[in-house]
Amino acid sequence: MGIFFTAADIYDVAIGIEKNGIVFYTRAAESSKNSEVKSLYSLLAGEEKKHLQFFQKLKESLETSLSPDTLDDEYALYLKALVDSIVFTPEKNAEVANTSVIGHDNLALEFAIGRERDSILFYLEMKPLMSRTGKGALDKLIKEERSHLERLSAMKEKISR
Repeated sequence: MGIFFTAADIYDVAIGIEKNGIVFYTRAAESSKNSEVKSLYSLLAGEEKKHLQFFQKLKESLETSLSPDTLDDEYALYLKALVDSIVFTPEKNAEVANTSVIGHDNLALEFAIGRERDSILFYLEMKPLMSRTGKGALDKLIKEERSHLERLSAMKEKISR
């Protein structure tokens, strides 16, 4: 088939996810009038910064390409479809930075929940491509992303009452 991802490609997607998370949560915190929601967004922006550093370090420490045996054609096509749906093109970057949900807590929380879900899915799919050490660290990050999802969902439920 010929679809081939380098390790740098995979980590660049993860880095893009985290950078856009920082932008979104920072803008959402600045725009929210609800102090609890504002506080949650600020906390999540800080955690996304830690995740960004994690992926930047992983990218620096890894080999430059994944083994061709690691990605069979079917898996490579699946991963490409996943990346295409979440990779941050200029259009998606603009959507994150200027989304109309900013300033509307229910809509912004729903948007954030979707982004966290996408991140978790992508990171779960990254695991088979990583070294044992990287898998352990990624498991911790996935756990943190799940915590983000739980916090966002709880806040959405709380303010929807």
